Amino acid sequence: MKELQYIAVIDSDTRQTQKTIEILEDFNISARFMQAHTAIGLEKILEREDIDLIILELELENYQGYKTFKTIQEVAEDVPILVYSKIQNEVIISQVLRAGALDFLIKSEVSGKQLARAVRNMPLRHQLHLSLASAKKDLDLAQKRSKEAQKIARFGDWTLDIVTGEMTWSDTMYDIFNFPIGTNINDREHFLEMVYFEDVPTVNQFLAETIKQGALQETIFRVNNGQNSFQYLKARAKVQMFDHIGGLVVVGTCQDITQEVKSQSAIIAQHLAGHGKKLQREMLSHLGFNVRTHLGSLINLFFLFEETVVSNEQKGLLNGMKSSFDDLNDEMHQFLNSTIVLADNLKVVPQQIRLRNFFKNLQSFVLIKEKSELQVSFPPVSQLPDYLFFDGDKVQQILLNITQSFNEISSITDKPIHIRVDGKKKNANHFALKISIHIGIFFPFAQDKTIFSNPEAFLAQAATHPTDTETADTNLAVAARLISWLSGDMNFKTNAKETQITFSLPVAVINEEGAVNSAKPLYPMHILLVEDHIINQIATKKVLEKWGDIKVDIAKNGKIAIEKVKSKAYDLVLMDIQMPILDGIEATKIVRKSSNLPIIALTAHASDDEKEKCLNAGMNDYLTKPFKPKELYQIINRTIRQFSEKGA
Repeated sequence: MKELQYIAVIDSDTRQTQKTIEILEDFNISARFMQAHTAIGLEKILEREDIDLIILELELENYQGYKTFKTIQEVAEDVPILVYSKIQNEVIISQVLRAGALDFLIKSEVSGKQLARAVRNMPLRHQLHLSLASAKKDLDLAQKRSKEAQKIARFGDWTLDIVTGEMTWSDTMYDIFNFPIGTNINDREHFLEMVYFEDVPTVNQFLAETIKQGALQETIFRVNNGQNSFQYLKARAKVQMFDHIGGLVVVGTCQDITQEVKSQSAIIAQHLAGHGKKLQREMLSHLGFNVRTHLGSLINLFFLFEETVVSNEQKGLLNGMKSSFDDLNDEMHQFLNSTIVLADNLKVVPQQIRLRNFFKNLQSFVLIKEKSELQVSFPPVSQLPDYLFFDGDKVQQILLNITQSFNEISSITDKPIHIRVDGKKKNANHFALKISIHIGIFFPFAQDKTIFSNPEAFLAQAATHPTDTETADTNLAVAARLISWLSGDMNFKTNAKETQITFSLPVAVINEEGAVNSAKPLYPMHILLVEDHIINQIATKKVLEKWGDIKVDIAKNGKIAIEKVKSKAYDLVLMDIQMPILDGIEATKIVRKSSNLPIIALTAHASDDEKEKCLNAGMNDYLTKPFKPKELYQIINRTIRQFSEKGA
């Protein structure tokens, strides 16, 4: 790692500049410091020396805020910039960080020790920043190439008369649908006859919304290409007024995106595989933190919105927003989990699961996502525990990967997919959960036995040659690796008449008395919420107050939290981890010196290391963002009950 030899401190206040330098020298930052008050002064320094780091105050004589940063950035291209400023405006902070600042420290909120630590970390952060920029450049190039390839694919355009329902097609539309040019496509009904029957409601809704809203709408649907497979088409349309015909017409395009749909996940996997595992972990950790933080806010806000009185129109809009958000949440969750598997950084998080509800939700999910029906069967109630303790997210992904693979032939043959849930009790607290997925037809994929015997090797090979790998095989290999991580075993068999995958997992049994109910608080509570993100403060506070007789106080950092714990009697603390002034880990260590008050960590970092840090600091439990209100209620009741049972 490169040593810092020359540091330029840019501040219009000479005394503040000198104070900054003295602080860094007091904390043994061994570099040569240079001062400048303007961008011109910095230019003169750069003519003489190669600067390793710029420490920048945003309030200069001729420039203020974001404009200051952009001016200095243009003068000192490629030199890392640490902003150390009096400005506390969150909009400016966000703009500057997005524009490329490696860190933003507010003078009134950081100590000299924190400033020195930030400066020492700059070379490593700069190297990571360059690595991420390189990775982004590679990904942008891959996406650009993909878009260039899509330009080669023909676009078709069409019009639909709103009054008469008559349609007109361009020549390329006939090519896309594999029809001779001039084939009689008179109206909307003729068009819908060519759409795959399961997607007809989607296309009808698309046309109806286009006519209703007038603005640009978009959808994806399938047509059968006559070769026992589908073409995926993307349609876009909006309403236009044509004066020469005196009426409103829907004007639209269609694009064949079949290859894009099939290769999109493979391109992403190939890109990630091209970088070292260390860089993958850094990128995914950074991405996961930011994504989970904001998804957590949205989940809470949706929950609160549902609890308010809304009109029917607003309810419809809310349902649409929720549907889109659920899709996004699911896709991001699966993306993060899949890439964590490939990055060899998988975290197992057991949860309390009510088994029949778990599979009922899975059936609904598959029906919506895959347009196919799952048939699930259970043994008699007496033979299967109602509540089990296992990683529901990972088991759901295993089942989704397997059912998605089976659905590639189920959607063509209309053969149903059966799931049989069974198991065997090992002792009072442990249960071997056995799940079998069956379809009554030969499965043409999974010919490579390493999918099940050595999924790591198969996934590595698939990442190197993604276009040679069937999506179904990749799904099964990811499922096999997840099962291995959960200490389970997996069996695959197929013949001319049927195919079956069976896997078993060791799980814990929860007695009915031990199951934690989240319907209402165990008793009226006074809770301290320690959170620096203002949206999370508002949303989480209201979510808790909606739950029942809950009073919530807020502390925006660990230092304030310690003062509040000393002055008031709280039943429980919800502690964010990453905060200014004093983080959640250090705050908990200080609280533990004088109190055994229950503390639950709320963090956006989903890693075993993070969990271990929280528990070692003295926290009672750990909840990863984004979380649903029910999950928050459940962990609060469980923590309070465990705390009471210990007689604390």
